[in-house]
Amino acid sequence: MDKYTVGVDIGTSKICAAVGKVDRNGDLQIVGITTEPSSGVKKGVVVDIDSTAESIRNCIHQLEKIINIKITEVNLAMPSYNTEIIWNKGVVAVLSENKEVTNDDVERVIKAAKAISISIDKQIIGFEVEQFILDGHQDVIEPIGMFGSKLEVEGQVVVSPASIFNNLVKSVDKAGYKIKNVILQPSALSDLIIGREESSIYTSIVDVGADTIDIFVYKGSKICFTEVVPLGGNIITNDISQCLKLPFTIAERLKVKYGNIKNDKTEVSENIKVNLDYNDTVYVNQNELNEVIKARVEELIEIIGQKLVDSGYFENISKIVLVGGGLSFFDGINELGRKAYNKIFRIGTPQYVGTSSPVYSLTIGLLSYSASMDGEAETLVEETSNNENYNAKVSDDGRKENENFVTRLKNFFIEFF
Repeated sequence: MDKYTVGVDIGTSKICAAVGKVDRNGDLQIVGITTEPSSGVKKGVVVDIDSTAESIRNCIHQLEKIINIKITEVNLAMPSYNTEIIWNKGVVAVLSENKEVTNDDVERVIKAAKAISISIDKQIIGFEVEQFILDGHQDVIEPIGMFGSKLEVEGQVVVSPASIFNNLVKSVDKAGYKIKNVILQPSALSDLIIGREESSIYTSIVDVGADTIDIFVYKGSKICFTEVVPLGGNIITNDISQCLKLPFTIAERLKVKYGNIKNDKTEVSENIKVNLDYNDTVYVNQNELNEVIKARVEELIEIIGQKLVDSGYFENISKIVLVGGGLSFFDGINELGRKAYNKIFRIGTPQYVGTSSPVYSLTIGLLSYSASMDGEAETLVEETSNNENYNAKVSDDGRKENENFVTRLKNFFIEFF
């Protein structure tokens, strides 16, 4: 039977789900992808579990029609909203008699590094390894199989508000699906966009959604900085709606179809015919439309740049990669970004057949990260299991955490269940 993996990205305006198949050589092939309107999510945070669950169910049902396979288990993107990164270290003694480091030693030292004090409204959702240290020798990449007496790890503990985490998980559960892995948004994007050979290069990935801009800075594939700006593509649509006195839905369609921020304003501008309700018709001047769009886009580009400067990493960043649908579709965005930042600036698109859109970057990143974590993807089964007893792993440095997801959450946040 073929091996498949499923990724789901729950956003403010849409939910995206995709199915990938891993071949014998470990290469990922995308076999189906779809998007559906999202309901119950604002600024990347679940505010209505029932509506969000229904949107998830609709999206996955649509995907099942495409691939003709029953889906029971998904990999879920964990948004970076209000995420904290806390540096910490762990130290353990190597327990084997011959002092050979085992997988158990590595799991124990990571667990020790994650043992930090946090408030009850927070949840530890991951750990990013910076380096292992074995008997004082630093920069150990893979300690398993090496010999020593004392194993240390240094890295970053990733902490999220518990309510955001639990409500997201419960929405998927209520939709009727098990969660295999909860994968951090920046980890999934890094796995897709940043090359394995770029271990010493600083890269920024900017994910612009409908209501938020997620800004990440990496050294190699390791996250150094994260910031969420509570603005997104919807603010541009709202400007069009207000300035040109159009309904929001029509403003959104005009933005997507005609948006252009190149400096090619013409004296004779095309008038766009717009059909309103009740057979009313208006004409929108294309130059005026693009002036409204460009003014707000320039402001958002400036805000992103200032956040990168404030991070302290701007001078070290070699390239900035834009993903998501909030800004990436505008003609001229590459030129504007390069001019504003004086750095390599490009649109990040998945290099898979049928997915060459920055909108799909996070979803395809989930599939890529999940496949690399597990070695091979899980088989999708026809029957649906009991969703109260599913197992899931919160990814940290790519190592498996084989503990019951719901049980662990109940121990800390029983009131959410």
